[in-house]
Amino acid sequence: MASAATLKLLAFERLRDAECLIANGHAGAAYYIGGYAIELALKAVVCKRLNIEIFEREVVPRHIAKSFMIHDLLDLLILSGLTNDLENACIEDYVFQVSWTRIAIWSEQRRYELGCSATKVEVFVISLKIVMQWLQQHW
Repeated sequence: MASAATLKLLAFERLRDAECLIANGHAGAAYYIGGYAIELALKAVVCKRLNIEIFEREVVPRHIAKSFMIHDLLDLLILSGLTNDLENACIEDYVFQVSWTRIAIWSEQRRYELGCSATKVEVFVISLKIVMQWLQQHW
């Protein structure tokens, strides 16, 4: 597992990957890869909240580390301790609410699906940027 600092860098790299893929006509891959940006950002927040620099089995008890090695964004949101903050942000900012709603349905299982409309993915990437900006305030 990567350090908290690496998770942050990887989150931005996955966002850039998604932008590059959509710009080059690979909407399905952009959607799939883009979701990892939020996953990695949430994991960076978890590291901060648990006051650990790296989340490896050697550092953290195995049963706790295992619960961190997931892809489910809603579960990671709970682990991050940001559920109430996110709910408040959604109440205060409709654009943020819509952006989070678009992102929250992402799943790594997308890798088994074909196609995705370019328009849908372009909107998804914009939503990623909005939510990433918010998450940066918490890591």
